[in-house]
Amino acid sequence: MAYTRKPWAETMTELRACMERWGVGRAWTVECAAPPSRREQERPEDERRVTLHYMLPSGEERTLSTAKFPRPADNLRAIYLTVEAIRLAEGRGLGELMRQHYALPAPSMQPWAPSPWDVLGVQRGAPPEVVAAAYRALAKRHHPDAGGDPAVFLEIQRAFDDLMALAAGRN
Repeated sequence: MAYTRKPWAETMTELRACMERWGVGRAWTVECAAPPSRREQERPEDERRVTLHYMLPSGEERTLSTAKFPRPADNLRAIYLTVEAIRLAEGRGLGELMRQHYALPAPSMQPWAPSPWDVLGVQRGAPPEVVAAAYRALAKRHHPDAGGDPAVFLEIQRAFDDLMALAAGRN
């Protein structure tokens, strides 16, 4: 399955223009283990990997590499689109915002954690008395001394502590 209709040569032309507009000039290279053919077919990962090496006008070296897509042309296109987006963001003065965003762990890498309100089964903004009553009921049921799971009890305790700190204005 092709992810792009753009042939390798057309994407290379667009990448070349992007690098010129960015001020990279000729300080970049593209590597591909198996050169693309006219009738591109899906390939094993080691044959479809495309790597772009370039040097920013600031002198910083960068490398982007992917084999996520089934054909080298698709992987080159993905790299070009990424570089063009970065170039446009930098040109608009948004580079620092992008760095802040990408310095965070990827959302898919973070385990999902329920909110303290979900853990205690109360609505956001519930009064402290309601939060405390929900905590007591859950703690009684899930306390390790009553045969409950220590990890669940700890989660309930943390949720209660967080909401009490929030109610006291300490968070």
